[in-house]
Amino acid sequence: MHNIWQVRSVRDSLDHPECVAFGPSGLLYAGGEAGQIYRIDPDAGTCEEIASTGGFVLGIAIDADENLYVCDMKKHSLVRVDNDNDRTVTTICDRVEGNPLRSPNFCVFHPDGDLFFTDSGDYWHSNGRLIRLRPDGTSDSLLGERLNFPNGLALSADAKTLYMIESTSAKISRITFEGDGLYSEPETYVQLQGSVPDGMAFDRLNNLYVGCYAPDVIFKIDSERNVATLVEDKTGEVLNRPSNVAFRPEKPTELYFANVGGWHIGCLDVGSPGRPLNYPKIR
Repeated sequence: MHNIWQVRSVRDSLDHPECVAFGPSGLLYAGGEAGQIYRIDPDAGTCEEIASTGGFVLGIAIDADENLYVCDMKKHSLVRVDNDNDRTVTTICDRVEGNPLRSPNFCVFHPDGDLFFTDSGDYWHSNGRLIRLRPDGTSDSLLGERLNFPNGLALSADAKTLYMIESTSAKISRITFEGDGLYSEPETYVQLQGSVPDGMAFDRLNNLYVGCYAPDVIFKIDSERNVATLVEDKTGEVLNRPSNVAFRPEKPTELYFANVGGWHIGCLDVGSPGRPLNYPKIR
């Protein structure tokens, strides 16, 4: 277990950031509860607000051209922020199979360009969805409206298994892709009773790091599914409702995390390099 003093603050004065995501340039992106899109230089600590969705920014995924794909909970939509001079914001999905999105929460790219994202639904109801958005703009709901506030996502190294947090049932589920568009029923990978897991990321050794909205803790789950506390903050000051987590490509043992209950991005060296994300070429 790491000591809380080993955590460093990367950037403060943000508006309750829920997400952290590194782009192929090495720059760090985060969002705010008034729709802010922040771009942060993790070395200099400088921060620029490059765009606004006008809603409440949750998860962000990034393509090869550094366009941002943003889950906006307040707008009930998935939007794209183009990497152009105007930072054009475009709604690319607000309903799937005729049903409006309720609470788009987190998104992750598959190497083939499919974007998987969670529509968490209502907090204490089993009506969340896992959605696949294809590069051609078509979409489908993979598991129907039956998930318990689906949240963070992470892919296996071979991209054949998708891991999914279900926050209100305090567990991580996973589904396996079987080819020809088929996939397995979700199975419980690990139970995290007494917590509200939010976001997660793998390292290269298949350890899974999980930020928890409650308590103020980041868990480390090894490849044998053993759960250990990586770092905990009993006073909720350095870790303040940690949510999404992300490894930095240039310094791959550094794990960054957002604090949706506060105003800063934190960082901790975990000693094991993170697994690279997928940055597909979409257009």
